[in-house]
Amino acid sequence: MLDEKVSELANVRKDLEFAKKNLAEMESRMMSTSIGEQVLAMQMAVKFLAEQEKSIRDQLDSVALQIYANENDKHPHGAVTIKENNRLVYYPPDAIQWALKLEQMEMINLNKTAFEKAAKVLDLEFVEKRKEPSVAVSSDLSAYIETTGVE
Repeated sequence: MLDEKVSELANVRKDLEFAKKNLAEMESRMMSTSIGEQVLAMQMAVKFLAEQEKSIRDQLDSVALQIYANENDKHPHGAVTIKENNRLVYYPPDAIQWALKLEQMEMINLNKTAFEKAAKVLDLEFVEKRKEPSVAVSSDLSAYIETTGVE
């Protein structure tokens, strides 16, 4: 299933790149000729392929995250990597109370960046440190392109 989604994404990316290149060439020629209908059709193709790429990427992410959840596999495919992002979860009024106790006035308005920098290294009972997975897909999917598709 993941191989199929990576292949689909590779093919859509290839088709999208080709369509964008053709569109740019058509727009350039359009300045001196009347090929507006062709340009409009290619613009629609680019929009359609971009939407298709997003949809397939969302599906790929979902499948990859499900594999990660079930198998804890951070490399479920040659073109797919699961990254764990650190995330702090806390109730902002608790953070403000903590800053008041320490007289950290720059954090009173909860400068989120300053607070989270401190919270990462401190063991604060009201801050939960979580790892959240995210999907990274290789930008070069040329090895997964099928011979069919837009040329």
